Amino acid sequence: MNASAATTRSQSLGILLAVSSDSSSFTRAIRLAKEAQAKDINVFLYLLDDAVVAASQPDIQNLAETGVKITACAYAAKRRSLHFADHITYGGLSILNDIIMHSDRFISFCHWSSC
Repeated sequence: MNASAATTRSQSLGILLAVSSDSSSFTRAIRLAKEAQAKDINVFLYLLDDAVVAASQPDIQNLAETGVKITACAYAAKRRSLHFADHITYGGLSILNDIIMHSDRFISFCHWSSC
C-alpha cells in the first residue's frame, strides 16, 4: 500500500454489545458509537444476547440512520421471539468474526459470564 492510500483509508471501529439497554455499559457503547461516527469512523455494531432486545429502540434506530452498520444475532432474537427490525441485518457469529477481523479497533461491552 502506498503512502497516499494509507492516509485516505477510513478507520473502523467494531463494537460487540451484549448487555441489556438498562445497563450503563449499553449507554457507554451507544455514546462511543455516536462519537466515532461523528469523527467519520466507520462503526460496526453487533448486538448479542440481551442487547438484541434493544434492536427496535430509538437509540439503535438513530445509529442506523446515521450510517452505523448494525447486525444482531438472529439466534438470540429468535430465542426471544423478537420481530426483526428493518434497519438491522440479522446473522450469526461469522458476521461478528468478520467485524473483529476487519476493524481497526474492536471493543466489547458484555457481562463477564458471556464474554
